[in-house]
Amino acid sequence: MSQSTPLDKLDNPGAANDAGLVNKILADMNGGSASPNEAMFQQQPMRMVLSEPPINSMQDRVMDPSPATAHMIGNSSPSAQDFSSMMGASSYVQVPQAPTAQIQMPLQKKGDMFGNLLDRLKAPLVVAALFFLLNLPFFHTSIMAYAPWAFRSGSELSMVGLVMISVLAGSLFGGYQLLSDIIG
Repeated sequence: MSQSTPLDKLDNPGAANDAGLVNKILADMNGGSASPNEAMFQQQPMRMVLSEPPINSMQDRVMDPSPATAHMIGNSSPSAQDFSSMMGASSYVQVPQAPTAQIQMPLQKKGDMFGNLLDRLKAPLVVAALFFLLNLPFFHTSIMAYAPWAFRSGSELSMVGLVMISVLAGSLFGGYQLLSDIIG
């Protein structure tokens, strides 16, 4: 059993009806003639086509410059009342809040200016002293006695010797800073 219609059965009665329907549609489009089948088309409710409103590109859109706080309880500083009201409690606990102290910078006196200058110059003075001591000939000859591999043939420091003295200077300065933090 086939579920399709053969072509010879389609051409017989339906061709005249289709041609008539096409003629009616063309007649309606051209201004139309009144016929009994037109009443059938006019009984259907008219569909309204909705279109989007025109976009006015001249309208200014400005964002709110303040950060969004709608998601926060009690805005920037929630209190115990805010939490209890959020949890649905009918009574709330009043928590006393400690007064906040404002931090004020102490005013510098003119006599204290020299002490402040000395504090700022301490680290560069220590670096200069370490550089002077580590470049003394006495220090180089004592290193040559214990680490001759750190020198070239003309008693000049090699690259390894320079790195060794730099590491020594850095560790001495780090020890100085640690000691000054502990003491003062």
